[in-house]
Amino acid sequence: MCLRILPKFRPSPADDPAADTGQDTLNQDTLNKEPDMIVILLFVIGATLGWRTAAKRQGDRLDKLQYATAYSIAFSIAGLIITVLLERVL
Repeated sequence: MCLRILPKFRPSPADDPAADTGQDTLNQDTLNKEPDMIVILLFVIGATLGWRTAAKRQGDRLDKLQYATAYSIAFSIAGLIITVLLERVL
């Protein structure tokens, strides 16, 4: 079996658009933007709803932890999708 080693790609300074204009590639507004807390909020809400659902069904402590974990994961994924959609729209 023959392994072929490819050379690393190094763009020349002429290919770099930021070098021609003298501008940074990162926007300062992007660096100073605060992160959205939707995912964390929905994580906590999901864990609380999962715990209460298992408690309503008279589950023991491990049942409550399992429900809280499953609900928090599901709500976090929903929060991530909502965050991405909001970032693209706004």
